Amino acid sequence: MPGVDFFEGQRPLTKIVFILNKGKTTIVCTPWEEWKLIEPCPFTLCCGNSRTEKIIHRLGIERTQSTSFESTIGSSLGEKGIAAIEGSLKSTFGEEVKFQAGIEKEQEFNFDSPKCGYKVVNLYQKVRAVHIKYDDQRFWHRNATELTVFDWLKPIYDGTYAEQQDPRCNCKNMPEQETREGIAARIVCGDALKLAVQWSDNHRLEFPEEPVALNQYFSWGQTIDGQLPAFLLPDYLRFLVGVEAEEFLEAHAFRESVHFVETPTFQGATEVRIELNEVFEPLETISGLHVEAIGEYETLA
Repeated sequence: MPGVDFFEGQRPLTKIVFILNKGKTTIVCTPWEEWKLIEPCPFTLCCGNSRTEKIIHRLGIERTQSTSFESTIGSSLGEKGIAAIEGSLKSTFGEEVKFQAGIEKEQEFNFDSPKCGYKVVNLYQKVRAVHIKYDDQRFWHRNATELTVFDWLKPIYDGTYAEQQDPRCNCKNMPEQETREGIAARIVCGDALKLAVQWSDNHRLEFPEEPVALNQYFSWGQTIDGQLPAFLLPDYLRFLVGVEAEEFLEAHAFRESVHFVETPTFQGATEVRIELNEVFEPLETISGLHVEAIGEYETLA
């Protein structure tokens, strides 16, 4: 069973270079994936304070970016050009890519903190970005523009955690804080990824901001699988992944830390160069991938 797909920085994907008009026009698509913080994260609450924050859930490309694409690069490419790019990106990602505006909804949630401690709220959403550079050097068509669009995907990672004691709160008769050791864990429920911890002293599996034992919901063997009641997830996380409190979710626990690898650079990314004719049909795949027909247009397999 694979581990949690959470990483730091930008993970490069295959770059696609389209060549048209005997090399006088080029379209360079440089894609990557990353986890972006969901506004207004990160933020910290302490000493029993609370506040209300508006959380925005996005799926697909933001409307402003879609409008910018349509008015600049999209207007130069036309419908067939856009379809050719979308088809090639779909073959690269294995998922459909559309430059149309996605959906966006928002809701307010109340966030609180321990009476004598603090809470740090970190919410991330997986994003696939594509930087598109269009350069047309033909005499009567001179045009050069570029922009980056962000496609917000379904996976949400909740890295929120809390400490029950903070000397800065000046709580009276606060017991001496015990030092505890534990193993960092991640619980995955479909599109929801949640930070967890398994304590070494009592082996309890908990979410770090809510000390409720989760062991009873899992079967412990070579893998740690179970059914987790959705009401145990924070209300804002249920909103972001689209589940109701009454549901039971297929869950997998991983007793492992998230290892942040060195942020990769684009220099090591695979590149594919494709020559297109005047109606954006591939003439030749210069390197990398085989060409086959998908639907109405030719694109990469």
